[in-house]
Amino acid sequence: MLFTCSINEIRCALVVLIINEILSRIIMLLQKIICMNFISCCLSKVSGQFQDPNLNVYNVLNPSIRSVLSETLRRMDELEQQRDADRRMITDLGRRVADLETRHAQRLAEMTSNIDELTTENQRLHEKVGVLHNVLPGTQWSESTDNNNTTENSRKRELIITAKRLDHEISNIGVELRESQKDAPIKAVAFYAILAHENHDISQDSTIVFENIVINVGGHYSQFTGMFTSPLAGLYVFHWNVKSDFNSWVISELVRNGSALGTDLSTYPNSGSATAIAVLEIGDCVWVRITSNTAGAEVQPTFTTFSGFLLQPT
Repeated sequence: MLFTCSINEIRCALVVLIINEILSRIIMLLQKIICMNFISCCLSKVSGQFQDPNLNVYNVLNPSIRSVLSETLRRMDELEQQRDADRRMITDLGRRVADLETRHAQRLAEMTSNIDELTTENQRLHEKVGVLHNVLPGTQWSESTDNNNTTENSRKRELIITAKRLDHEISNIGVELRESQKDAPIKAVAFYAILAHENHDISQDSTIVFENIVINVGGHYSQFTGMFTSPLAGLYVFHWNVKSDFNSWVISELVRNGSALGTDLSTYPNSGSATAIAVLEIGDCVWVRITSNTAGAEVQPTFTTFSGFLLQPT
């Protein structure tokens, strides 16, 4: 909108300049006619006052007349100069208008292309969302009259049936675990893991994966995901230590199923360590993640550790 208004304003300026040029020429023409008539008149009046044909007519004119004539000629010169300046300005403005129109056309073409790309991307995402809605459990299926979609719909129905069956089996396993826990003897649950490599790629909510396992009684800590999964309901104790690199700081937190249990700040050269106690249910997951850090900060290995153990089953 601002771009279009600028072109319109330039066009209006061009019209004003053209009108000014026409008026200037009319004024100059009238002044020349008046001046010639005035000079002729003066010459006719003074023609009888001298006999010498070499006498300068301008010198025999009345001083006031000479002053008016000089001012008129000066004004005519100024108008000529103004006309030349206006011509140059009109040429420059015409060039700028052409340039702006070209840029406007290019920008319009780019915006049209971007709109087409966004429309295509939106349609593609819409189709993906539709597919996800169809494969999620609990989705209501509508019978298609198109024979080409029959095979695809059958496959999706099989996926839904399989997902529901697996969900039912997982629920049964959870029930069996909780029932078996009542009569099962108390088992030791503990782990201790160390970060074995320098973590360069850290960002908000990124998980620290402690891949060097020192102790993993029961095998409930994963060195691939960095998560501890509770095998028994009970009271657990966790401890983690994070060390950042030179001139940086890192804020980390202990997380249970996505909710923070505790927070720790590591500021170079000191390590940050914290301990948290939590009541867990069977299947709860606990891990350490980064919540904030200095730009370009890195987490140092060896000094960065994660441990936990079952204090008391419930």
